[in-house]
Amino acid sequence: MVSYKSKGASLGSYAFLAGFALAIIIGAATALNMLFGDVMGISLLVLALLGLVVSAINISDKEVGGYMLAAIALLLSANSFNSLAAVMGPKTIVFVSAFMNAVISFVGPATLLTALKAIYSITRD
Repeated sequence: MVSYKSKGASLGSYAFLAGFALAIIIGAATALNMLFGDVMGISLLVLALLGLVVSAINISDKEVGGYMLAAIALLLSANSFNSLAAVMGPKTIVFVSAFMNAVISFVGPATLLTALKAIYSITRD
């Protein structure tokens, strides 16, 4: 029999992989001018929701510290890599910028929810 934790961890892993794959697809599609207007906004909203699912299901109380450190490092590096994209050439800029924005849209909400869970846990004790 599979425990609930195993099912949740598996679902969270798949949600993380789906979110990261979607971030790559969004970056590539934007670079190829395949996404316009509201489609991009909806895609980023889906990424944000997947990030929340990953955080709610996959991050246990014991993993909060490590997750927060890794997520903050990822968000900072994605943001700084966005700045670096400006020197890479016009076609590369579009892909890298769209990809990094998609990664930020995926990881940011998950980090926020995990931080709120951590603050609640700390103040609850």
